[in-house]
Amino acid sequence: MRNLKECLAESGIIVREPKVFSFGTYEECKSMFVESFKMVDKTIKNFEYLDEYDSVVKWMVNTDGKGLLMAGSCGRGKSVILNGVLPLLFRARFNKVLRPVAARNLHEIKEYPAFIVVDDIGQDEIVNNYGTKVDAVEDFISEAEDKMKLLLLTSNLTGKQIRDRYGERIYDRINRLCNVVVFTGKSKRK
Repeated sequence: MRNLKECLAESGIIVREPKVFSFGTYEECKSMFVESFKMVDKTIKNFEYLDEYDSVVKWMVNTDGKGLLMAGSCGRGKSVILNGVLPLLFRARFNKVLRPVAARNLHEIKEYPAFIVVDDIGQDEIVNNYGTKVDAVEDFISEAEDKMKLLLLTSNLTGKQIRDRYGERIYDRINRLCNVVVFTGKSKRK
């Protein structure tokens, strides 16, 4: 009987193996997070470290091969984290480039990036492509699962609303691929 590893190598089967990232100790991650947040959002007069941020910092200590879904209340910093803080930290720590895309613009992307980084899922539209209805968010989430790409998402929707919008299959994939951080409370926008 042949060795299974040899058969796997010869068969061309894609081995799905998640990539684990760690930005450092808890104290280092918290410091980097706060410093980065203040750098990328100059509109903040007095930075307030919200409870939700602690869950993001703990994820930074050890991603455990999972991405991040930041969902919930508006105006709590989800998009600042996704579009500014995380790209800055990934570039500084790992020399990796994150290219966040607004969910409403996903249908314009011609090829899948190395990391799936989508802001504001639930605000996208199903596009009609030569008679075929295409949901780009579903396609990108499936790509993340199929190729074990890091998946980073934000949404103002609740978990139930995400499930209702995209269906059980996509919701299940998101939960498998991401640590979920729920943002609650009043908007901090002034």
